[in-house]
Amino acid sequence: MTITENNTLEMKNVVSFRGKVTQQKMEEVMRSFENLIQENNACRTGPTVTATYAVEDEFGHSVMDIEVLIPVDKKITTNSEFKFKPLFRLNNAVKIRHKGNPALLQNSVNELMQYINSHKLMPITAGYNVTVQEPANQNDIDNLIVDMYVGVCDNIL
Repeated sequence: MTITENNTLEMKNVVSFRGKVTQQKMEEVMRSFENLIQENNACRTGPTVTATYAVEDEFGHSVMDIEVLIPVDKKITTNSEFKFKPLFRLNNAVKIRHKGNPALLQNSVNELMQYINSHKLMPITAGYNVTVQEPANQNDIDNLIVDMYVGVCDNIL
């Protein structure tokens, strides 16, 4: 896997969600996203981007503090659950591309973090995961492609 520096992740007209959710609640959030986009007669213009800030255990269930970003083709009206961002930009990011089974995604995350540490870089954002290619079905699971970005500080201290 190749790791590159000085990358920019930029999206226009982004609908975002940030909250603490279980896996079940996450599925509801994604359905709400789709409904909101349809209600506004908008179309997606890029892949779904996610950032996980923390995972906690609450009463035996994993609860994720997560942000989901979806770019659309125009400004839309949002509700209290979602926000509209005219522009999302992550500068000076280190990036790795994961190709393959999602169960091995953590290996790519570990490799990226090892690179950041060994090059004495300072991470200043969560990892942003851009789903470049979704598997078509369960048999296609090894064809997943996810680009992972972590913003790093370019100060020399």
